[in-house]
Amino acid sequence: MPPIVSTLKNEEEQRDSGIQMTSVPEPPPALSSPTTQETTSVEYANPSYPESKLVPDTHSVEEHRKLDDEAVRVFPWRQDVDDDFRDTIRIGLLQLLGQDYDRLNHYMVESYEYARSLLHRYPWLSSLIEQCWRERSFQTIRRLREFL
Repeated sequence: MPPIVSTLKNEEEQRDSGIQMTSVPEPPPALSSPTTQETTSVEYANPSYPESKLVPDTHSVEEHRKLDDEAVRVFPWRQDVDDDFRDTIRIGLLQLLGQDYDRLNHYMVESYEYARSLLHRYPWLSSLIEQCWRERSFQTIRRLREFL
């Protein structure tokens, strides 16, 4: 089998053959010192859904506790609630949790149908509300406020 790359003996042969030889630059040497590139950690309510990205927390532990207590007072956790009523409670919780935030789309707070459409459009949001409701802590939902 002939070699894939042939070498020409002199410049005259190169011109006569019509082949233009070019040199391939060598890769730069590897840096010996480690890089100091910062990596930022992004949090998600559900990593499978990019739209569930969380914003930085702006509330103190005490503020969260007060807001959580109010939500649980209005919507106490009950295991024995049927599915239709549970959906209604999820929508109500979503509206209640959105009342205190200027960044939220206020239409969500005022419109039952809009809040309901969010839960249908983003099924992961229903399960997240359910989990937060069961745990009586809605901090994760509050950190979604820019998404909502």
